[in-house]
Amino acid sequence: MILLGSLFAVFTLFAMLVNGLMIGVVFALASTHAGSSLLDMIVFGLMPHGIFELPAIFIAAAFGIKLGRVLLWPLAGKTRWESYKGVWREVWQVSWLLLLLLVVAAGVEGMITPVLLETFAR
Repeated sequence: MILLGSLFAVFTLFAMLVNGLMIGVVFALASTHAGSSLLDMIVFGLMPHGIFELPAIFIAAAFGIKLGRVLLWPLAGKTRWESYKGVWREVWQVSWLLLLLLVVAAGVEGMITPVLLETFAR
């Protein structure tokens, strides 16, 4: 999402829209197929890892949008290239946080979410 933001943020915004739509459709179908309520599927299937994954997605999307924005409207007193490089510097500084959030989310999704779904979302 960050890299695609360099293309004037269009693809970042599109990725956010598609991601939200896919989550809604998949959870609606999964809850119908599993015979569980949609609320149970969201609480036990999405929230445990979503607490970590969603902030990472939103931060990455924000930086992608910011990259696209500075290409159209540079930061005050800077050229487009200076603005663009400055935002990439910010991305580099926060990338460790994004990586940490995604690794924790993956661990929760792989080890905790299946147990919660099996136990509570029958």
